[in-house]
Amino acid sequence: MNSAIEIEANDQPFSIDIGEALVKAHDLIIDCTDNFATRYLINDLCVQWGKPWVFASVYQFSGQCALFVPGGACFRCLFAEMPSDVPDCNAGGVLGVLPGLVGAFQANEAIKYLAGLITPLSNCLLLIEALDLEFRRIQLQSDPQCATCGSPRTGEHLSRADHSSNDNEVSAGMDILWQISSAQFDRERDSQANLILDVRSKDERKAFHIGGDHVTLEELPEALLHFSHDTTIICYCQSGVRSLEAVQQLRSAGFTAHSLTGGLAQWLHHKQKTGGFND
Repeated sequence: MNSAIEIEANDQPFSIDIGEALVKAHDLIIDCTDNFATRYLINDLCVQWGKPWVFASVYQFSGQCALFVPGGACFRCLFAEMPSDVPDCNAGGVLGVLPGLVGAFQANEAIKYLAGLITPLSNCLLLIEALDLEFRRIQLQSDPQCATCGSPRTGEHLSRADHSSNDNEVSAGMDILWQISSAQFDRERDSQANLILDVRSKDERKAFHIGGDHVTLEELPEALLHFSHDTTIICYCQSGVRSLEAVQQLRSAGFTAHSLTGGLAQWLHHKQKTGGFND
């Protein structure tokens, strides 16, 4: 470890306000998130404030990495709308070494960019196929109709309204604001006004759970017909991806619903950190 490096941890969710402050204060953003909602927020804030960011994702045996720089193509040029058919890693799995491999490419691009070196991944998407050990690089093109960076709409014209619906909830991939922290979950879980809903598979539920009702994500469309609109529904899963999808379904049906940020994995870390398993 370089002794001159200072590391400052921020354990708050990457919301619009927190994200804007972080993006403004730093020279380069490295995306290590696992959901499209946060990536769209990172992208839009980086375009707005003219900051570069390094994107990466993994799924099964495949990985992607790209460096988005000011004035070039942005993430919304690549994915204009949030994909609805991408399964989460709990369902599809990820080759164990792949996150480390793709993360190394991210670190490499970040170091080169900050050092002022030429980087071939600027405005390019690197596709990594670990199963066949194949690498491909695709040149990205700016989309003139892009909702974030397209003309005449540019980053300097973006506003908070672009990320909010009329009731101040996030739209267009900004549903990260529908999430609650582990600490807030613990405060709310015993309230009679709330319904705690585990949306994992039956096998996952049998292995371990933290209470509440159990309805798998596949069963939710039928089950929500029996829920009361007077109840606030708080969903959880293993990593927070499936529960966020459940929240999207519930809110589309008119329910007040929230997702446990980071799922059981983050909740368990929170309990270990606070010594709260005796609660």
